[in-house]
Amino acid sequence: MRRRRGKKKQAEGEIINVEQAAEGLEIADILREFLPGYLKTHNISAHQWRVLNAIENCRTHQMGYHLRECEVCGYQEWMYNSCQNRHSPKGTSVPKVSMGGTI
Repeated sequence: MRRRRGKKKQAEGEIINVEQAAEGLEIADILREFLPGYLKTHNISAHQWRVLNAIENCRTHQMGYHLRECEVCGYQEWMYNSCQNRHSPKGTSVPKVSMGGTI
């Protein structure tokens, strides 16, 4: 049976849009959900484990945090540190932003 791209059929028979359901979903969420089950049946290398662990913990309390301050108005906020791993979507590609816009 073929399914239409972008649609997913739920158990109750309700059809939902996959793009809307995935809005706000991150790779780290998928790893937290499915990695333990995957590891029960598959072996991964130490390097693969470090990468997956970095992606899962990137920008969370487990990576620590720092205080960020706006140079213009002095507004301060706490920011979680990134994992600095090149494989992580949040690790190195976050642009620097000031309160007035992108630097």
